[in-house]
Amino acid sequence: MSAPSALCPTCRRGALSPAQKLIRVKVAAQRALLAKIISETRVWPPRYMRYEEVPPPTAQERERFRLRLLDLVDRIEAGEDVPDHCDVAAARERMRGEGTA
Repeated sequence: MSAPSALCPTCRRGALSPAQKLIRVKVAAQRALLAKIISETRVWPPRYMRYEEVPPPTAQERERFRLRLLDLVDRIEAGEDVPDHCDVAAARERMRGEGTA
């Protein structure tokens, strides 16, 4: 008599123990649950705020905007470089510092 084979008789791959089969089923179930949660929590199509829905600025925001606008106007009139965003200015300063080093 031959020893019991550890291969599946139909596909000739290594047979899985019941514990290994259970683990595979659990992993598949967890993946399906994760996919379901992701699909349920995603906002689709993406929602954008319309102009009419934008709340009016607060008094602090209006004052901050006014001061920033006056600062930009002064810098433009003085002929200084005015970046689009404060991060752009920081990146330019880093590049200038690396270029001189």
